[in-house]
Amino acid sequence: FAATRQDNNAVLGIVEGRYEVFPNREVFSIADAMVEQGALITSAFAVDGGARCFMNLEWARDKAVNVLGDIVSCRAIIQSAHNGKYSNLFRLQPMRLACLNGMIVPVPGFSFEFRIKHTANGDDRMKEALRIMSGASEYFRGYSRVAEQMARTNVTVPQAKQLLTKVPT
Repeated sequence: FAATRQDNNAVLGIVEGRYEVFPNREVFSIADAMVEQGALITSAFAVDGGARCFMNLEWARDKAVNVLGDIVSCRAIIQSAHNGKYSNLFRLQPMRLACLNGMIVPVPGFSFEFRIKHTANGDDRMKEALRIMSGASEYFRGYSRVAEQMARTNVTVPQAKQLLTKVPT
């Protein structure tokens, strides 16, 4: 089957018979719960004529995580896909400064993502996504506790060398 836009009938992708449509309005309404927690929508865009749509959110600087002076911003990404190739995606990502030129990167091992396939049980998964994303602030508070505990942990020189081999360059 051809998945098409309602406004101009443009084909977004070819999908199988079990494919269930999730309108962008429904997928991106989950951002409302995060906005209520202090997140700001920083960008929204579509690619491939609307076959994939994205929304980026970031919590205000006063909601950032401070790990012993290392400021970690709290961000979320929502993706809605209509081309038969991708699931809907909800991702929470702590992001930290990687170098002094301002480049930021996700904190390795702490991104959380939730995907919803375009199938019949997708409505139940959307309700679950809303419940999970409504707790985004609690997720970042939990990250803060773990990160601070890790930052306060003393390591030996051999342990530090081993850890440094795992740091991306």
